[in-house]
Amino acid sequence: MAGLLSALVAGAALGYWFGTSRSGVSEHVGDAYSADTQIGIQTEDWTYDVPLDVRWTDADGGWHEGSRPECLPPSDSGVLSEIRFAAVPVETRGIGFRQVIAVFCD
Repeated sequence: MAGLLSALVAGAALGYWFGTSRSGVSEHVGDAYSADTQIGIQTEDWTYDVPLDVRWTDADGGWHEGSRPECLPPSDSGVLSEIRFAAVPVETRGIGFRQVIAVFCD
């Protein structure tokens, strides 16, 4: 009985570790272009569309649920540099993209 319980605990721990280590969330830093109706961030290898209602953290570490990040205001003045964000790969019907899930306004 103890062996079975140990095996179950070890299996659950291994499953938890495997699932969290393969979540696909990755952090990036890039240059943003921000307009009234659209935000995009360019990294070395990809261009990301940022939802206008994305989750984000402010400079004090406060978490904001679904609004425009304060570090990405609409701007005609050009590039906003060194924007840190998190994204996940998504694939549906054979089409793949990377969805921005959070912006970090450090």
